[in-house]
Amino acid sequence: MRVVSVLMMLGFCSSLNAATITHVGTVTNDSNSEISQWRTAGTAKSLDADGDNIYGTAGKLVIQVLGDVPTYVQHVSLDPQLDPNAAYAVVDHPNDLGGDTFLGTTTSGAQTPGSVHDMFVFNVTNFPPTGRFRVGVATDGLDGAQFAPSEIRLTQLVGGAATASASLATITNKTLDMVFFDVVDAIPGDQFTVQGVAGAGGYATHQFVTWDDIPLPETDRIFNFNLGDKSTALAGPTLATATYALAATVDFNDDGADDVWNRAGHTTQGTEYTDVKDITGTATALTFKQTGVGGQNDDDAFTPTGAEWNNAFDVPYSGTDDTVAGNIMNSIFFVAGAGPITFTIGGLAPDRSGHVVEVFTALGSPALDHTITVNGTAIGPRDSEDLDPNNSRFLFWDVTSDGSGDIVIQVGSAGTAVVVQAIRLRTPPPQGTIITIQ
Repeated sequence: MRVVSVLMMLGFCSSLNAATITHVGTVTNDSNSEISQWRTAGTAKSLDADGDNIYGTAGKLVIQVLGDVPTYVQHVSLDPQLDPNAAYAVVDHPNDLGGDTFLGTTTSGAQTPGSVHDMFVFNVTNFPPTGRFRVGVATDGLDGAQFAPSEIRLTQLVGGAATASASLATITNKTLDMVFFDVVDAIPGDQFTVQGVAGAGGYATHQFVTWDDIPLPETDRIFNFNLGDKSTALAGPTLATATYALAATVDFNDDGADDVWNRAGHTTQGTEYTDVKDITGTATALTFKQTGVGGQNDDDAFTPTGAEWNNAFDVPYSGTDDTVAGNIMNSIFFVAGAGPITFTIGGLAPDRSGHVVEVFTALGSPALDHTITVNGTAIGPRDSEDLDPNNSRFLFWDVTSDGSGDIVIQVGSAGTAVVVQAIRLRTPPPQGTIITIQ
């Protein structure tokens, strides 16, 4: 088993899992008007990532019309631009107020046919919400096929060397085409470029770019584990549960009730606990075990430093200290110099992919070690609130349980101080379940 670790310290984030880019499809010749009606939900979208039947939900850049990029993206550079023109394609206006607009365009100027040209460069400045996003690039919407590129590429410039491409050489004809790429594992500091390969006419142009977040896998059940619970130690073998009612309901699954949390903080080292309950309080066959540390040190005065947590991601935080009911993010599992901590969630279907694991931490000090691995391989972090290392969610998607039906979460390294507050697990539907793809 290959072990890869992710370390988040001093406000920086590094990952040994470089981003990947995949060409997932091309819509040609404005098929079924899905490019020109890109903001019309009533028009089917064959390559929409998030299921809302609209391209550009997370962000869009329409040349010389509107720039509204995602919160995790920053524009770096863009080719020279030409204003909207009545000879260019007409599409839905990106302001979503109704009506249409003529497109504007970038222009590379005359290039050598076959040369590669950077048309648009952007940085990733924050963790994408699900760790995955889809980029759409529209071209061939001008008044001559000679202005369209023969190929569109999405290439990583900083943080890796991933690239993917789509050929347009045989389809350019003054009718919109749109190429889509999936980007996985991008982290802050990564830089990408939308490239055009100059066509036979010597030009590489594009008219708009879209971003859509790719949803997390389908969820069957949700389980919450409070790792900093200060209640009396639980001898086992069953876990106790609690709800943490604050002024505002903390309701991750939107069922109108406060979420149920398994009190997993004061469990006995090495003891396997049963009666793990899901977010609604329904008992299941899952088990929970904590190993690797000799004890726990709770800090009554602990408050997450940096940005306020404010019940982010529906993990309760009252804003005072951990003696008040309703505190998870200021009720810590802290072990000085005795890491790592290992949490094993068992009783899952063996070798089953599609689990989502979230690990919540508030470091308190950037010197603390928060190397996090899940089932031996780190596939995160995917998200961190406001890029704040003191109030962070590490999101691991598409985790596969091992052959025994376990998911093993390890936090920290040998001999290091470790802080961790909570875990949330989302399990996939049982195999054979029919799910609807939107």
